[in-house]
Amino acid sequence: MSARKELDGIIRRARKQGWTVDHRRRSGHLVFRNPGGDSYFTGASPSDWRAARKLEADLAKLGYEKAGNRR
Repeated sequence: MSARKELDGIIRRARKQGWTVDHRRRSGHLVFRNPGGDSYFTGASPSDWRAARKLEADLAKLGYEKAGNRR
């Protein structure tokens, strides 16, 4: 799967969990905000699948549930 498709999946799952995801106007970076108000800034497009996995791991530290962790 391409890195962009993985990023789209992460964004979709985050929004289902109550997160907000916005593009920064000038830089084009993304900002993820969890329901508690914590923010995480990232690039607009990860370079490869490893960057998407790192993003998912970093978001998990703020309460994001990865796709494989759901029951």
